[in-house]
Amino acid sequence: MHAGPVRRLAIAVLIGALALTAVGCGGDDGDESSATTTTAADPSTTAASGTDEPGDDDATTTTADAASDPCVNDLRLSGSESADGPIEPGTFWADAGPHPDNTVDYDRTLELALAGFEIPVDEQFGRGVPVGVPEVPEDGVILTAYLSRSADQEAIAEGQQFTSESDTARVDTDGTINNLGVWAGTERLLIGDTTITITALTDDEVCGTIEGVAETDLQTFAVVEGTFVADRIQALDAADAADAGA
Repeated sequence: MHAGPVRRLAIAVLIGALALTAVGCGGDDGDESSATTTTAADPSTTAASGTDEPGDDDATTTTADAASDPCVNDLRLSGSESADGPIEPGTFWADAGPHPDNTVDYDRTLELALAGFEIPVDEQFGRGVPVGVPEVPEDGVILTAYLSRSADQEAIAEGQQFTSESDTARVDTDGTINNLGVWAGTERLLIGDTTITITALTDDEVCGTIEGVAETDLQTFAVVEGTFVADRIQALDAADAADAGA
């Protein structure tokens, strides 16, 4: 008589045990899911605060600092079939301009010679920006320019912009570029309107950027563009004098 209830009780206990086992398995799945979520979050936390991940804050800051450096040599000539490409700084000189070693007032003029070859030092006159047609090696490139401000204006300084455009009334400029010339070997290239901006001016260096017009409705031009660092001739001469007196 009593076998039936006992068997039913045993069956109920067995079903309960199976149910508890199923719940336990489900709990394991939930733990694994949580572990996966935590693991996935860790890399993002590391990337946000770490210093070893590519593209971290330190690397970005370094890149920004490099990009903001106003004194970098990175000039390129384009539009010339014979000499397209970078202009490596063989001799980058700046003459005149405000300087404590000036013996005359050169405050409103500045001459540039940016050559991808070595400009020889004249035995009689020393260093100087070539006048007229320069002697250029067959595979050499040189840009010469004479920047000026009018007598009633302040001295040449960092941040000023100069243009070769003939109609200066059409542009907002601090001064003009006169006698602009670019030679590739013996060939003088046809250069469009050019803008030179002085980005840094110290007693030792003149740094700047160059931009040019490559094409108009009527014709195309060769263009020199980029950034430059020119050694000031006054500082180089002073260093020579100091070495000679030592």
